[in-house]
Amino acid sequence: MEQSPKKSSVSYSAGYSPTLSRLFIFRPFVMFVEIWVIYVWAFWMSLNMFVQFWIMLFLGERNESIWKRQLRFMRHIAKWQGYLMLLTDERPMWIED
Repeated sequence: MEQSPKKSSVSYSAGYSPTLSRLFIFRPFVMFVEIWVIYVWAFWMSLNMFVQFWIMLFLGERNESIWKRQLRFMRHIAKWQGYLMLLTDERPMWIED
């Protein structure tokens, strides 16, 4: 009997705060540093996705380690987008754990 694939979900919640520091206008300047981290990480992820594609093509299954790396990267990008779109006041870490 075939087993069902392991399912997981990703969630990120930003708490609402009615007050805001006026220093929020400097948030885009933080990206001058973070963009280099994202560029290097995105290049690494593109190599991982290339390897994942060939693993899936020949073995017919995903590599869990590569999948977790992709998930971590996408979670990191989502947190930064939420921060830059003023959805949350908490600045994400430079590189997520």
